[in-house]
Amino acid sequence: MKKKQAVLFDMDGTLIDTFGEMKKEKNGKVPLSRRYFDYRMSKQSSYSYTAMKHMIEHDPIMRFQADKILKNVIDTMYARYERAALKSGAKEFLTRLKEHNYQLCLCTNNSNDMVNYILNQKGLDHVFDHIITSEIVTNPKPDPEMYEKAVSYTGLDKDACIVFEDMLEGVQAAKAAGLDVCVVYDTYNEKDMKQIKDFSNLMIHDYTAPDLQVFFE
Repeated sequence: MKKKQAVLFDMDGTLIDTFGEMKKEKNGKVPLSRRYFDYRMSKQSSYSYTAMKHMIEHDPIMRFQADKILKNVIDTMYARYERAALKSGAKEFLTRLKEHNYQLCLCTNNSNDMVNYILNQKGLDHVFDHIITSEIVTNPKPDPEMYEKAVSYTGLDKDACIVFEDMLEGVQAAKAAGLDVCVVYDTYNEKDMKQIKDFSNLMIHDYTAPDLQVFFE
């Protein structure tokens, strides 16, 4: 793998243990409305904020209370991110990359406001050189547009960039954009792991992995 100059990060499941926190929530009593929302989201081709908002506004049941439901979902997400921890070693790895003059990009299907809140809450508000959300692209992941835009922001060739992802749709987006991928293992994606491994150039369980030393040699 050629020496890299820019690192493009997904957020949920890659830098933050979002799905682990969601699993804890589901272990409690889940109301019927939440189960219906989760079921409808599971049928979406993208898990992006924009896809979620569109789904709520056009669902034959939810659309009649779309504003209220969207507010409830957003409030739930804010609370979830307050509890969700960064993946082990993530903050230290980001800091070292900055110290070694890598360009850092955040490429997430989340919303602008949510991303700003999360980065501030996790102490990462001055880490990323470029931030791309589902609200500033026409087609969120698994479409490659987000990663193609990120590469254009860096001003580098594709082979000078690498993507860190955990989910199949994100890995597919990165590979469709012609980029190398480091997969961050997340148990939530175990069902897709064979395909994910097939796409990966490198795979780690967390950011304490010795294999990441290659970025600093």
